[in-house]
Amino acid sequence: MNPARCLIALMGIMPLVYWTGFLASSTTPKWLVMSAFLPMIAFYADRPPVWKTGAAFLVWSALTCFWALSLPMALDRLWLFTLIGLAFVSGSMLTRDLYREGVAMCLTAMGLNGVVILGGLVGVDFLTAIFDSKTLATTDYAGLFINRNRLAAAAMAIAVPGFVLWKWRVFPVFAIALLSKAAMVGGLVALVSAMMRLRRWRTALIICAVAGLSATGYIYSLGVDKLGERWLNHQHFQNRVALYLNTAATLDITGRGVGSYFTGYPLIATAVTESPGSVFTFDRRPRTAHNDALTIGFETGLIGMALFVSLVVIIIKRPLGCKEDWAAWAGIMTILGMGLVAFPLYTPFPALLFGIQAGFLCRERPN
Repeated sequence: MNPARCLIALMGIMPLVYWTGFLASSTTPKWLVMSAFLPMIAFYADRPPVWKTGAAFLVWSALTCFWALSLPMALDRLWLFTLIGLAFVSGSMLTRDLYREGVAMCLTAMGLNGVVILGGLVGVDFLTAIFDSKTLATTDYAGLFINRNRLAAAAMAIAVPGFVLWKWRVFPVFAIALLSKAAMVGGLVALVSAMMRLRRWRTALIICAVAGLSATGYIYSLGVDKLGERWLNHQHFQNRVALYLNTAATLDITGRGVGSYFTGYPLIATAVTESPGSVFTFDRRPRTAHNDALTIGFETGLIGMALFVSLVVIIIKRPLGCKEDWAAWAGIMTILGMGLVAFPLYTPFPALLFGIQAGFLCRERPN
């Protein structure tokens, strides 16, 4: 068995893993596939040079299980972090050619998702022929993903590395990525970060200015909500504001325990501002803060956040000596950018790509 080839195969099949036998017909099967194969693949890989920082984060996350609000959810979230760590270790054994091959397979799989979407739009329901008649009602023509936001996040996470490697040949996958505002934020962060790393400060500033004007136009285009509010008081905007403010204001040193955001949010729902009904009611509550750093901070505390940020800084400051390094770096920045307004590290395919590309950047290199 060639473990590196197995990892590439896993990258290629992940966007296609889907089964209606699960309530979360896209995410649960993906997590199961990762759980089945990543431990075996990582067993054959050498530890990358910066593994100790990631291990420290995992150890601290495990310790927070002792004061987590829900032990089953804590163990579930801890396993999620472990899978990202295993992907990190596995990615460190990829060569430049294998990394390119993995990106190509992911792009092909996302292209097949696009075919499914186009089929649904013109009345050719591919999924109905494979699964059951209820499938399309739950997927909303989102390919083999639960909804369009997760489809677009997955598309952007792989389209950006693909663009670095093959330029506009990956445009069809980029088109899928435009279905989500969070995905576009991720692409924008990657672009601005690349300009800053290249020290093209003026270009980065112009891009930020255009993005700011576009965001203002978007907020204006929301119009008036059901409560008669608009602009910054619009419900769509206030949903995120409530999550961010209430979470940030309640961060502490040790956190509430890994996996505790869902069970713990009722305790902070009015910490700074009252959470809208679309965010929190007696039968509804958020699973994440829609910001990866805030979610990690709430669950593992400022200690866990510091360890996570330290690991990210180490990864993104790695030297970029070839086009493949730039592609992996851009892919990581895209996922981190989406993590400012969504939760890519808590969804299987972007989490897998983050771990693999981080490991690839941290691989052993000849002196």
